[in-house]
Amino acid sequence: MWRTWFKSCSSKVRIIQNICSRKPSSRETDNAKLTQSMSRVGRCMDNGPMESFWRTLKCEKYYLHTYRTFEELQKDIDDYIHFYNYERLQAKLNGLSPKEFRTKAA
Repeated sequence: MWRTWFKSCSSKVRIIQNICSRKPSSRETDNAKLTQSMSRVGRCMDNGPMESFWRTLKCEKYYLHTYRTFEELQKDIDDYIHFYNYERLQAKLNGLSPKEFRTKAA
């Protein structure tokens, strides 16, 4: 499914796919406006929170929709990031949204 989706997207997506399939040069990441992870090899704990976020995003948003364009996917991801940071109730925060938790803590 991903392979056919990437083929139908813009050339920028193909560039990102190519960069992600091997270690990119700094020129490639600069041209694609990407930032490399600063994590060192063997430091998997650094990636834990982001891996958890992306798993949640895929389960709650991505797998429930079919995207026809990269722009649709990008908008949905942006909307979900806002929802996750400001509205989504989190058990670890005693059933509050992150915004409510920060307000209460201040």
